[in-house]
Amino acid sequence: MIKVIKQNKALFLLLLSFPVVLLCTMPLLPTHDDWTSSHAPHPEPFSLTLFLPHLGYWRIPEVMYGWICAHYRWLFPGLAHVLTVSGHYVGMIMIWKLCTLFRVSALSRNIATMFFLVSTGMIATITACDGMSQTWTHTLGLIALYLFLKNNSAYYWIIIILLACIIKENAMSWFFIIPFVAFFTKQCSKESIKQQLVPLAIVVAFYLTLRLTLPTADSEQLREEYFHIFNIPMMLRGIAMTIAFPLLPIDYASLLQAEYRNLPIVALSFITTIPFLYVLLLRSIHSKLNSKAKTLLIAVFLCVGIHIITIFSFMHVYSCMGMMALFIATLIDNDKKTKANTYIFTFAFYFITAVCVDAHHYKAAYDSGIMGKNIALQAIEKTKKPVKKVFIIYYDNGYKKYSNFYVIPIEAMGWGTAAQWETQYHWPEEIDNEYISDAAAIHTTAKRKLSEGFDCVWVIHSDSPQQTSRGNVILDVIK
Repeated sequence: MIKVIKQNKALFLLLLSFPVVLLCTMPLLPTHDDWTSSHAPHPEPFSLTLFLPHLGYWRIPEVMYGWICAHYRWLFPGLAHVLTVSGHYVGMIMIWKLCTLFRVSALSRNIATMFFLVSTGMIATITACDGMSQTWTHTLGLIALYLFLKNNSAYYWIIIILLACIIKENAMSWFFIIPFVAFFTKQCSKESIKQQLVPLAIVVAFYLTLRLTLPTADSEQLREEYFHIFNIPMMLRGIAMTIAFPLLPIDYASLLQAEYRNLPIVALSFITTIPFLYVLLLRSIHSKLNSKAKTLLIAVFLCVGIHIITIFSFMHVYSCMGMMALFIATLIDNDKKTKANTYIFTFAFYFITAVCVDAHHYKAAYDSGIMGKNIALQAIEKTKKPVKKVFIIYYDNGYKKYSNFYVIPIEAMGWGTAAQWETQYHWPEEIDNEYISDAAAIHTTAKRKLSEGFDCVWVIHSDSPQQTSRGNVILDVIK
């Protein structure tokens, strides 16, 4: 054991951060679709329908997690954070092992592993209460890739990807990414790939047939977003996010959100990261990229391709993090001109900047979770007694959300679901909502909803006089 630690000293030092990161994520509370997706707590009795597609997805572990948390409340959302953070760290170990398998230098391996651990490309997933599926799908893909490269004749990597598909559908891309990377990085022969094609085709056909023929637990067979394909502006946005968020850790929370914009901080984070990126990317242009680097760069976009052509968010960047880290390792290993100390010095600034940017995003996610909980508690306190039907009016003053960090107030409370959670789903039984941008229409709408049979109306608004500002969120009750 001591010998293993000595041989992998840098990795074990990074692993020491695991309890710190886990303790930091535990206080993060659910917001937005953490309350409404298939992994959200759902207190219905146990039945076989839990194993059927829900809400257009077929993700058995997510649904079982939501059912368990509804019946063992103390597990939510802490268990999700344990699963997400542990999955990320297992993924980090796999980056280390894959770098070793690719025979890159110790410097390349160490920087790639540290990049994977702290890159801003992972923060939306790690701070979310629904990040466990994204994390473990990606990690299982890395494990399957490692096992295939270690033993080209074995088939169990296909079963691992099939398991990942049941966790989250985007794992299907790994069925093609793994043979692609193995062949073009010259880690296996053409004959080995051919031997895998038949069992691979059988498993893919089996999964697709099962997915499309299973009855659903609700009315949605496939998620609507699957059909929102080839929107060119959105695809270009997704490509830009795939490049920018993992590689360039500027403080996006101080840039993209008008209310909290701090351009000096953005500029500082840009200045401290550019030296490493200059050394890494611009210098490598002068030296030809080898086939391994080209293959891994293509694999980066193959990992996020399904999201780019359908719907893309900050969280989806995580699906390419492993390939991005391996791409960086090969770039550094391929650079024979730059001194090791140059990489160490510039990456030190890059690493510190990424940690600071991650911390800022963490604080934003924490504040949004607390806000959602406080709005739910306000609603319960001001309503004073249990009611069956509630209508929520959100005064939309133009405030725009930023992923799961700066969340719109009504979405922070899950459109009312957080209040149901606080009452252990006893009340309200039915919730509907509407976004209204005209303040004068709020009372008219409230009166109409009361006449339609709602017991009360919750009005969520900000005390800030500024447009597009979240300010302090207030909830009023109209009966």
